[in-house]
This record gives sequence, structure tokens and C-alpha cells, in this order.
Amino acid sequence: MAATDPTVNIYYSSQVPHDQPPKLMTSIKKLAESPGITSIPSTYTYTNNPHDDLTALIDTESTIPTVDFSLLTSGTPQQRSQAIHDLGKACQDWGFFLVINHGVPESLMKAILDGCQGFFI
Repeated sequence: MAATDPTVNIYYSSQVPHDQPPKLMTSIKKLAESPGITSIPSTYTYTNNPHDDLTALIDTESTIPTVDFSLLTSGTPQQRSQAIHDLGKACQDWGFFLVINHGVPESLMKAILDGCQGFFI
């Protein structure tokens, strides 16, 4: 299989007449900083998303799987067994899950999220 180029050519064409080729932009950052941007140029939109087909298959009534951590640590053997089964099924079917009753204080979770946001901003 041939190697693919990880770079993406980005074009900005909203201010260019239709008979001229679009101007090459080198990054999304430059596009975002361009003056006069009021909408996403059509050259940046992609309507044939392969995940759209998968979305139709997912039951809209489904909810994110929830795993009760307290049952894994202090529940009865039957509760632990069921929680482990639910955890495995969530990993297989969804690839992720929501953990409840984990004992991590809300203040610590907020501090971690604030730190992450500060890192990326």
C-alpha cells in the first residue's frame, strides 16, 4: 500500500473570483485569523462522512453505558460479577463508558478539567 502524505492542502476561496484558482492556506489557524470570514468556505466542508452511515445504525434511544465503581470494590459477588460483565460489554459495544460512584471529589475533577483547558488555551 502506498504511503499517504499527512499534510493537507487548505484553500481559501471566498474572496477570489470564480475564474481564478483559490489561494492556498497553510493552516486552519491562518484561515481562522483571516479578516472577513463569516462562514466556512465550501472547500473546507466534507459532506460524505463515513460515520454518517454508522450513526443511522445506532439506536437513538441508547444511553452511554454506566459502570458503578462502588459495586466493583464493595458489592456482593453477584453485583461485582454483573458490574464486570457490564464493563466488558461497554468496552466491546461502545468503546467507552461512564464511571459513577468512583469516590473522586467534584472539586478535584473540576481542578483537573481547568488545568487541561489552561494547557490547551
